Amino acid sequence: MLVRENEINQIRSLIDQPAVKLLTGMRGCGKTTLMDAVQQELRAKGIPAENIISLDLEARDAAEINTARRLQSYIRYRMANPGRHYVFLDEIQNIPQWEQVIAALADDPGCDLYLAASDVRQPAALLAEILPDRFANVMVLPLSYAEYRQSEADVGANDPVSEYLKGTGLPLAVRFRGTLAAGPLLHGTLQTILLQDVMLRARIRDGELMIRIFRYILQYLGKPFAVKSIADYLKKRQRQASAETIANHLSAMEAAGLIWRVPRYDIKAQTTLQSTVKYYLGDHGLAAGMSGPKSRLESGILGNIVYLELLRRHYNVYVGKIGHEQVDFLAMRDGRRLYVQIAPDHADLGQLAKPLLQIRDQYPKVILCRNMPEKTDIQGIRCLDLEDFLSGRDA
Repeated sequence: MLVRENEINQIRSLIDQPAVKLLTGMRGCGKTTLMDAVQQELRAKGIPAENIISLDLEARDAAEINTARRLQSYIRYRMANPGRHYVFLDEIQNIPQWEQVIAALADDPGCDLYLAASDVRQPAALLAEILPDRFANVMVLPLSYAEYRQSEADVGANDPVSEYLKGTGLPLAVRFRGTLAAGPLLHGTLQTILLQDVMLRARIRDGELMIRIFRYILQYLGKPFAVKSIADYLKKRQRQASAETIANHLSAMEAAGLIWRVPRYDIKAQTTLQSTVKYYLGDHGLAAGMSGPKSRLESGILGNIVYLELLRRHYNVYVGKIGHEQVDFLAMRDGRRLYVQIAPDHADLGQLAKPLLQIRDQYPKVILCRNMPEKTDIQGIRCLDLEDFLSGRDA
């Protein structure tokens, strides 16, 4: 079993702390498995099984626990025995007014709360409102490249980066990689996200329009565009949709973690731009879940993988603009910056260095390239092999 130490360590440091632990992330990224791992550690420490309360609010055996009152009654009943209790609630957003239950339990010194949600926005916003400074949001992303390699179990891939590019970071699909089940698992996960986490949750009725918008994102993955571009695209195909409707569909997909919106940032003016943005997928493998692997544009997938890796490293990520040039990623953290360009081929190194050379600050600037034969420096810009970066060997 793959142990995701980075994520586990974040949660482990919060055990028995007076804060609600909230795990958010796209469906299928591994939140439930992480909560199971925490429960195993608690049992190993000698916590009695009856003091660990675990409830999947999407499971059939929890179907009757569908209101805040019933949820609170169930938990209080399970907490009747003496001692400290550890409460794990999966897909908490499914219960109307769940936050009222959590607010009451958070005031109980004998209760340690762990929540998971595939809605990446609303639960955190509600907890920030009702329990300011008393909750911790742990963002859970699909498997990183390093975790993917760890899970390979010595399958002996000749080119593991290519295998990762062609594959996925969703743990269940990774487990079945190389089998006939992998493709249907990806497709099924995507369909569940679209239907259950986007359409039903956001009350979207026009599924055909949503699919068209999602296909547009796949077609222009990692390329800047505006909402109007989607409207024009649809109009040419005899499909009308207002900018507001399109924006609402995009927002619903973002809330489900299906896509990530990456704003542009003017490096000279030091300001965020609103005109155009980039979108990336919550997992790069979902491109195949919709259209099959032949539909992928390698540059878009490369960008997707690097973007998610920067998020794992707790950066705030933007698309950089310097004059008329673009920097693939401007990553900010703790008042510092990292500029990143992605080169699918060695021949692109010189061209991609040009916008970086226009930036006058002294923050690190790197170009990532597949199969870099050796470390190269272009006037202070480091050119690194993509695998070294994804493996954490970029220091």
